[in-house]
Amino acid sequence: FALPAGWIIKFLTGCKLVYDAHELESNKNGQNKALSLATLWIEKFCWPKVDLLVSVSDSIIDWYQVNFSKKSSVLVLNSPLIAQTTCEADVKAVKSYFHKKFDIPSDHQIFVYLGILAPGRGIEMCLDAFEQTSGKASVVFIGFGPLESMIIERTQRTRRVFFHAAVPHDQVVGLVAHADFGICLIENVSLSDYLCLPNKLFEYSFAGLPILASDFPEIRKVVETYSLGVCCEPTVSDLSEKISELENIQPKYTIESIYELSWQVQANRLRAAYSELL
Repeated sequence: FALPAGWIIKFLTGCKLVYDAHELESNKNGQNKALSLATLWIEKFCWPKVDLLVSVSDSIIDWYQVNFSKKSSVLVLNSPLIAQTTCEADVKAVKSYFHKKFDIPSDHQIFVYLGILAPGRGIEMCLDAFEQTSGKASVVFIGFGPLESMIIERTQRTRRVFFHAAVPHDQVVGLVAHADFGICLIENVSLSDYLCLPNKLFEYSFAGLPILASDFPEIRKVVETYSLGVCCEPTVSDLSEKISELENIQPKYTIESIYELSWQVQANRLRAAYSELL
């Protein structure tokens, strides 16, 4: 909703206008129909004045180009700085953090779920899958949101589910590096979700964790291209099956092999797009 202000400023001054859409803004989770239509109208009205589109997945950029008109665009992933990651030796030294904090059996492998604890992110399915699993696996939810109380209630029913309060952004990668696997579950509740590339996918990657992720086009492309883990349908049955499968998987990538996903590369890409625009 800042876009109309940018439109007016460009109209008055002739400046360049960059539209940085972190989602497919008119079709995203938690947005009612009226708000979606208002957003779509604003985007269509302002679109002719936009000089550069920035977004977080190729498919979202393609949607804007097809549904509005062609614009100069740049893909900028929601990635962490490599400098914020924990080196491999340090990760091995602190792998017992979650086991000690929550008194989890030492032979249990730790899955971690990072992010906003809200509907549409597979949290309910994840809770059911870990409560039902017969393997030696536990899950730690890290974050905050409306489903926090549900997770805390479930921790009292089973010793496989645990809750960890949110931490500052620059501590995220170092914290999740203490786990064995990362869970990147998204439900197909909006077109934006279906075409997304979530922050957590890259935070897990630079923490060196094999990832269990939703089988959506953009997520699958990154997971398969960089051998980050396995994809699953967002259902309890497939999630349970893949949890068991993932327990036997070791990371097949190195920090060096995924360097192009890092914020260092994304920042250079954004700088280059601004330089070309100016």
